Amino acid sequence: MSATLFVVSGGTSMFCGVLLLVGAVVLFVRHRNRLQGYQMARGTVVDVRRDIGMETGGWIYYPIVEFQPSPDEKVRFVSRVGTSLSRTMIGKEVQVRYNPLDPEQAEIDSGTTRLAVPGIMAAMGAVFFCLGCTFVFFSLLPLSSS
Repeated sequence: MSATLFVVSGGTSMFCGVLLLVGAVVLFVRHRNRLQGYQMARGTVVDVRRDIGMETGGWIYYPIVEFQPSPDEKVRFVSRVGTSLSRTMIGKEVQVRYNPLDPEQAEIDSGTTRLAVPGIMAAMGAVFFCLGCTFVFFSLLPLSSS
């Protein structure tokens, strides 16, 4: 393989890595800003909704959470983050983050809901960037003639 091909491949990989890293930061900041005015409450998983997982073909269980944003109001919502664990979560207490102006806009407050997608994107970006650096570095090494 020619050195030029390694430089082009490496540069492309590095560029994709930078795009993924920037995308991860943008997603994280956007999510954090969206939740800025949200309040916290304790909720309880009262049931689960079962759906078929597209990637695995197995069942994914989405917790149905009930919480009280005020003493005279109960809100119930289905979490957007599911798991393969079924009924083990029913009765479990969870932290809920909700919009005080519209308590129906609520989600379980966990690292998974905050960091999963940006974390995966950042990891992929780092791998692509390092792979690209490796390609460029080795393409610039002088070839030894024997």
